[in-house]
Amino acid sequence: MVNFWFVSLSSGPDDEDKNRTWDLLEQKTTSENKYSINERLQLPNLRVGTLDTLMALSDDLGKTAGQMEAIVAKLKRQVTDMAQADGEKVNLTVEGSSLEGYLFSFAWDEAKYPSNRPLKDTVEKIQDTVGKLEDDMKVKLGEYNQLKVLLSAAARKATGSLAVRDLSSVVKKEHIFTSDFMMTTFVVVPIFRLKEWETSYERLNDFVLPRSSRVIQQDNEYALASVIVFAKELDNFKAEARTKGFQVRDFQLDEEEQARSSEELEKSKAEAGTKRIHLMEWCQTAYGEAVSAWIHICVIRLFVESILRYGLPPSFVAGIVQPEEKKIKKLQQLLEATFGDASELVLRLLQMIAVAFPLDVGRMKWRPWASLWSASADVFLLLLMLCRLQMPGNQGSIMMLKHKVLGVVWCRTLKTLCLRTIQNQCQTTQQASCAA
Repeated sequence: MVNFWFVSLSSGPDDEDKNRTWDLLEQKTTSENKYSINERLQLPNLRVGTLDTLMALSDDLGKTAGQMEAIVAKLKRQVTDMAQADGEKVNLTVEGSSLEGYLFSFAWDEAKYPSNRPLKDTVEKIQDTVGKLEDDMKVKLGEYNQLKVLLSAAARKATGSLAVRDLSSVVKKEHIFTSDFMMTTFVVVPIFRLKEWETSYERLNDFVLPRSSRVIQQDNEYALASVIVFAKELDNFKAEARTKGFQVRDFQLDEEEQARSSEELEKSKAEAGTKRIHLMEWCQTAYGEAVSAWIHICVIRLFVESILRYGLPPSFVAGIVQPEEKKIKKLQQLLEATFGDASELVLRLLQMIAVAFPLDVGRMKWRPWASLWSASADVFLLLLMLCRLQMPGNQGSIMMLKHKVLGVVWCRTLKTLCLRTIQNQCQTTQQASCAA
């Protein structure tokens, strides 16, 4: 199973700074160590909006991405199962490329999702698109499965044991003899008792035509034999045959109905085949659309989380990382060691705040780089905490600070809070000294 990570790395706002940061990533993970394959991600100039909007999106995008991943998995599983059932192979594509190719050449679809549109509206449009795909999939699968049930029932009639199957596919006109007084009936005989039947059927009733039994067809368990009896004694013959363990099957040949049933069965088979082809084609197309929508959601999530962490103007470089399967842990450690300065600064700022406020800094865990998504659903979970900060000299709460495993929201705000806290502490100390 192949993993893909969406990552953002702290850098300066200038292109030169971003290029330098990306080159450092390539040097550490690809040139010096064969830990990953990386592709730089060119993010569009998405509309940032307000802080409240970004924080609300941050809360919702993880759930939205998970729902879309589940829909993509359903579509993939449906296509794969249908192909395997028929001994076929299928190559799923996204806009004509493999998943890897699509990711490493990703470009924002400006026509579908204009970058100047509010992010909330873009997310809602993507959700509507994928939701409609899921609804259509349920309808199409329901129609196809209903047809499969009908075909399975018809197949059981045609291929079940002779004790239960429809005899119209077995008995032909030449097997039947009728007259004013005599008629042909059909008896199901266990295979291991066939000789017993042949030596005893004439004695089941006095009105059985001697030497009239013929074996029409056999399967692994039963044989179907015809026998001619007088019509007025048919019920007595049935009762006596039943006491001996032989099953008499009621059957009347209707050639028109037989031809009509056969025609309908062939028509249903052809319809099922056509529906299967159309369903396969639709699922493959829907899979590509769903993956594209999912990746756009992941890009929006990366953008939102990066803005919340690094602030404005955008001071980060984004990319897609495909880690070597056996070197994931080493890659994580390398990224933390290489791009960890920003988080260490944030941690020091928090420790300064902790002097005045009871924040349990020691229990917090930090990652200096943002990894938001993987194709195998092996996602680095974003832990969310809300801390209410009480500022000296102010009534109530001055703000709600939201911080994560990957970093702290608005480092500049934190720095301002630290400076204000220190100033307030100094003023309080001076006032206390004067009072003393």
